[in-house]
Amino acid sequence: MATQFRSGNDTVRRYWFVLPVFIAGLCAGYLFKTCRPADTGGLEEKIQVRQQGYRFISPLLECENSTGLINVLIKSFKKEMSVLISAFYKSGEISDAVVYFRDLNNGPWYGFREQEKFRPASFLKIPIAMAIYKAAEDDPAILKKRVMFSAEVKMPGDRVQTIIPPRKLETGRDYTVEYLVEAMLRYSDNQAIFLLSRAFPNEYLFELYKHLGIEDDVLDKIDGQLSMRAYATFYRILFNASYLSRKYSEKILFFLSESAYKNALAAGVPAGTAVAHKFGEGGALDAQRQLQDCGIVYYPGRPYLLCVMAKGKNLKDLEKFIETISRFVYNNVNLSVKKEKIQVP
Repeated sequence: MATQFRSGNDTVRRYWFVLPVFIAGLCAGYLFKTCRPADTGGLEEKIQVRQQGYRFISPLLECENSTGLINVLIKSFKKEMSVLISAFYKSGEISDAVVYFRDLNNGPWYGFREQEKFRPASFLKIPIAMAIYKAAEDDPAILKKRVMFSAEVKMPGDRVQTIIPPRKLETGRDYTVEYLVEAMLRYSDNQAIFLLSRAFPNEYLFELYKHLGIEDDVLDKIDGQLSMRAYATFYRILFNASYLSRKYSEKILFFLSESAYKNALAAGVPAGTAVAHKFGEGGALDAQRQLQDCGIVYYPGRPYLLCVMAKGKNLKDLEKFIETISRFVYNNVNLSVKKEKIQVP
């Protein structure tokens, strides 16, 4: 019989501490359907052929050699990006930063400290959602299961939300699992996570640990960390529909595109541009804060993945930094697309 989730504080601890390992496992195990040329510093020479007809996903069909035009974008903004980031460091608005960009059609990427480890915080809501929908592929009824919200679970001092969900769950009501997944992704509702722990079949996590040979002591480690480049793999898995069914991959990205949080990443692109993204925050209220935002920007015909993390004393400064990076990247993608159109005979 599968071990059941523990209640109270044990449930909270298990959720926050096991998922970094879950992330590492998925990153290693579910990329077999993606186009994987050798790592050449972000300048891969492959073009991916994808199935059309979906709004948020783009299932991979095959790979072929590129003409080299896909490298122009990375080469053009690499130096300017570093200068921009340095300016924020010098101004004191940020004390640390991580940036990861990837062209989702063709694969070239750019990273600034993308291998640096950080605490993912609310980012972990995406793998939770993926695991639940994986369970639903075996038992669709799980999504309709109802869970009663009797009382709020208090968060530790260094995990208090300052970006308050605009729509919160109400105590004394019951909710379906699928509604809780939606609340978790659209509104970043932490209470939804704890309610889901009561209904989620834990073997979809624990059997994965067993398969990967992960020891139990990893569940007790505080502040599990991972790199932005590793975390970004979740979006690639969803975009490629290479782990979940196309239906559920599309649904998760739709929920993320409906995020109530419109600052940071989403604020840096033109109004009306779809952005399937998830933010996370952390740090004590009277100390250094951390903010990260990661998602897919659906530039017409040229979707790309952008993930940014920043640390500093002021949340508004961190939002400004991420918004600035987002706008810089969008403008450079836009310029690159226009140049490519000019070069087409």
